[in-house]
Amino acid sequence: MATPCPPAEALPVLCATFAKIEEKLIESIITHQLLAQDLYKLQPQYTLIVQEPWCHSSPLHVYFAILNEYLNHSTITLVFFRYLNHLRDLINVYEWPTVLEYHQSYFDHRVFDMRTWGEFGSWGLPDCKLMNQLGFTHPCMSTPEIMVPTQQLRVLGYREEPLLPITFILRRLTDPFGDYKECRDGHVTWRLNHTIYEQLSLFHLPYPFQDCSDWHYGILHGTNFVKGNSNRGEVPVKEVIKLLSYEAGKIPFLNLVAYQDFENSKKDAKKRSKV
Repeated sequence: MATPCPPAEALPVLCATFAKIEEKLIESIITHQLLAQDLYKLQPQYTLIVQEPWCHSSPLHVYFAILNEYLNHSTITLVFFRYLNHLRDLINVYEWPTVLEYHQSYFDHRVFDMRTWGEFGSWGLPDCKLMNQLGFTHPCMSTPEIMVPTQQLRVLGYREEPLLPITFILRRLTDPFGDYKECRDGHVTWRLNHTIYEQLSLFHLPYPFQDCSDWHYGILHGTNFVKGNSNRGEVPVKEVIKLLSYEAGKIPFLNLVAYQDFENSKKDAKKRSKV
């Protein structure tokens, strides 16, 4: 994502575009200072009303419109709308005072992330920990499995501990150091979508990987073989993100190799190099 111009330079243009919004409010938005308790000020002729859900819909749209105009990036628009959908889903299931408490805490945390880390991606992810604290038992998510676009993790700068599960394609490679084509006989590649929450367990993979109990898998990263921790083969989400392969398509790949395949492929590659 291109670095936006300094707030002082962007402010006159934004004030002209959003002429009904006070300059100090626009400045507080693009410098990530505006907190949830002050969102109501983005309504024309605002008054402090927080008793009904609809009172928050309009200010949020204005807030995101200003921020999106300033940041000017399509992926940012996507995660903003995901949050609006998430909030709508909560409102449809739970009492508004509890949803409001969640919304205000969630909003202020996202503002902190933007101001401190320059991180915008979490807007698209519900805060499961906060939801549990408030007694939300229903998933309340329009897209329960986040299909992470190819460049989203890289562009948005996810924090080390994402708030929600991520989804990627598990791909088995049988000859990682070879020069074969994937569909050639004997090298058919398994692929399936897989979602993780806190960690990936290499010892408890989904079918068809789990069907081969004698095979121990690792993650291929360049020419390295990542086995996970020694006890249960678990790899934390923050480490998995670093190992994803960004290629064409909607979501990234995670390349898995059985330990024996990795060793055999490496030996074969050495033999070929000597010929």
